[in-house]
Amino acid sequence: MAVISKAVLRHLFPQWVISHVGDVPGPPCSPDITALDFFLWGYLKSKAYRRCPVNLNALKQTIRDANINISEATLREFKHSFSTCVHLCIHEGGGHLNDIVHKK
Repeated sequence: MAVISKAVLRHLFPQWVISHVGDVPGPPCSPDITALDFFLWGYLKSKAYRRCPVNLNALKQTIRDANINISEATLREFKHSFSTCVHLCIHEGGGHLNDIVHKK
């Protein structure tokens, strides 16, 4: 599916597809990425959709509950992981971190 989608995008927008394997190289991993982008949004999404909210209010409450219940251990693990990625990015001169596999 992704191959077909990229082919359509390349046809519609020649020389404008931004991707690691596209016409325009995607941006490298960067320490400018905020902690919210790096961790919080994905974490909250994984927690919120476990409960299968049935409407917007239920989704909002589930997100609030998940946010309040983030453990100190989880925050310590995130801090270590984020710090490691920042140091690797510095070591790579701001380039892509191709060998990094992010675990949930």
